Amino acid sequence: MKSLNYFEKTKQTKTTNQVTHLKAEGIVTNDNKTKTKQNINLFIQGEKTFVATWSAFINGRYQRETVLEIAKNFNSFYPEFDVLAAVNGDYFYLNSKKDLTVNANVIFGNRVLKHYNHDKYHAIEINQFGQKEKLFKSLKEVPDLTLTIYDKQKKVCHKALLDRRTKIIKRSDFKKHLNNESFYLQPMMLSDDKDCFFFEGMIKKANFKTAQYALVSQDSKIVELLNNCSKVKLQFELKEIQPQNNLIGIDTKLIRDNKILKFSQMSGQDQDHNQNRHPRTSLGYNKEGKLILCTVDGRTDEFSGVDLRELAKIMNYYQIVEAYNLDGGASTQAVYKDGDKLKLVNEPSARPLRKVANAILFFEMKT
Repeated sequence: MKSLNYFEKTKQTKTTNQVTHLKAEGIVTNDNKTKTKQNINLFIQGEKTFVATWSAFINGRYQRETVLEIAKNFNSFYPEFDVLAAVNGDYFYLNSKKDLTVNANVIFGNRVLKHYNHDKYHAIEINQFGQKEKLFKSLKEVPDLTLTIYDKQKKVCHKALLDRRTKIIKRSDFKKHLNNESFYLQPMMLSDDKDCFFFEGMIKKANFKTAQYALVSQDSKIVELLNNCSKVKLQFELKEIQPQNNLIGIDTKLIRDNKILKFSQMSGQDQDHNQNRHPRTSLGYNKEGKLILCTVDGRTDEFSGVDLRELAKIMNYYQIVEAYNLDGGASTQAVYKDGDKLKLVNEPSARPLRKVANAILFFEMKT
């Protein structure tokens, strides 16, 4: 194992808007003494930098997008913030109609788009300051959707599990179930997979052509609140996660207590995936506890990508003492704000760029 090494050939460092972008080329030597050229991008969290995970909602519906478009989408929902840097996040089901993440996905604002993990993987809870709160192999089973009702000042006036007196009705069942106490749902954000339903948006008494869902209730208290309020959220609430935190799926740990793990100590997809070279995306922490996002390019004429121990060696060289692998391959994308514009700064292996399920963002408050 002593042959594992990384030699930095060139490095450019730029700090703008509190995030440091380190761009480097180097030579990595793997455990078999094979040397390869690598192209590396790291984003290092600054003192006044916040962290969010995000998935794109276009015309009110969840859909996969490039990392650049996910960052722009976050800015469109939160014009008071500026995204400074971003990388792709969790694995996702590429051939699925719903394009869901493989693992739990809780994005900024306590929005639970998926509430459970694949049994191979973990999810990491990260607060808005970038600190790791907890690592979850599994999450407690959620019995039903939670209905949250907001008043006109956007304050919560009701939050409870749906019971049999209050139901969500699909458009195909409108004629059968709707009555005078029906409320149509106009989505700002909708992901309507059968097992991972999420809705956030406005409630309307009058039907409209594009309405796909409605709420019907026999609970007089709920009916009164819906008549007097304007916004609701429906999701499978995760009580294990703090309300202001993010939750994103990860593949395997790479570095523990400043020590690079052996392949035999790694979990994740499988050993072939771990030991073969691919483009990679990862996250980690330095000894000061700052979150660092990392991409290594591959599958190009110039860059082959890295196995997971090579990736860990590169990260450890840049003072990362704890690290986790994310989705990679054609998903690997790194975006950075240089001047007043967000730009792609790595060399992805796929063109056109692959659309991904979620991303990790560094952002700041606008002044």
